[in-house]
Amino acid sequence: MSGNSLSFNVVELLTAVTAEEDDNVAVLLKGPQGAKGATGTIAVGTITTLAAGSKATVSNVGTNEAAIFDFGLPQGALGATGPKGATGATATIAIGTITTLAAGSKATVANAGTNEAAIFNFGIPKGDTGSALNATATDISNIPAGNITGVTVQAAVNELDTSITNVKKSLANYLPLAGGTLTGALGTTTITTTAPAARDNTTKVPNTAWLWGNIQSLVQNCIAAVATAAGFGILLNANGYFQFLSWLGGCVIQWGYDGSSGTYTFPLVFKTTCFQVVGCLYGGDGGKCSKNRMTPTSISTKGFTIPYAGCGYRYIAIGY
Repeated sequence: MSGNSLSFNVVELLTAVTAEEDDNVAVLLKGPQGAKGATGTIAVGTITTLAAGSKATVSNVGTNEAAIFDFGLPQGALGATGPKGATGATATIAIGTITTLAAGSKATVANAGTNEAAIFNFGIPKGDTGSALNATATDISNIPAGNITGVTVQAAVNELDTSITNVKKSLANYLPLAGGTLTGALGTTTITTTAPAARDNTTKVPNTAWLWGNIQSLVQNCIAAVATAAGFGILLNANGYFQFLSWLGGCVIQWGYDGSSGTYTFPLVFKTTCFQVVGCLYGGDGGKCSKNRMTPTSISTKGFTIPYAGCGYRYIAIGY
């Protein structure tokens, strides 16, 4: 020590203190407690895929107290091709429901089926309600001359007239057969039908009356043709006949009457023979007729006679 200064060899002092374990000297060398440090944090930042075969990397882009580690990880080498998978089901797409949504809402589409059999349900918003147009002929005539979006008013009117004419021509192509007419002004156009011809062969659309009438006629003609071909015949009259079908034997029953001629001709000539004629008297004869005088004679396929011609006679004949 010299003056007010104290000098010593620190190394020797520390060595002496350690050797002698002098607590007083140790207390003199201990400093004050420092402030509590901030709690350290660790977070993962970005993870970047590196080329296969390169080295992995990690770097702290934060601070020592708040570390943020960015990692670089090399991708693995390309592996061998795996086995072929089973063939999947054929996918299908179908439209399910279509729903009208409120104006201004967003269109929607939802799959109500599966990934393999999709069924799409659509929701389509309707348009906003437009403002009403209540224009009269006077309003239209008062429109000043000029252009409306590049088209003159007169040109627009002319185009409208042409469209109306074309619509009427198109409708005329579908008028009923034989005489339909198209009448009326714009907004009141009507189609008036008239009775069509029975065998009209045009390309126009027939009305129901034409169809029904021709169907009835066709059916009746077909039945008559089939019946005639099968040998059927009938005459419903005072002098008439009923001819059975050929596959029922072709039997014919005829009937008739005569006032006083005595000679009777059948309404239909029997093709083969007349089996029998049965008759009876009708009307007064003044007592002149007898059983023998009323018996049919000369019976043929065409007719017969009775001996007495002075009275009325009704008969039924059977043959084929």
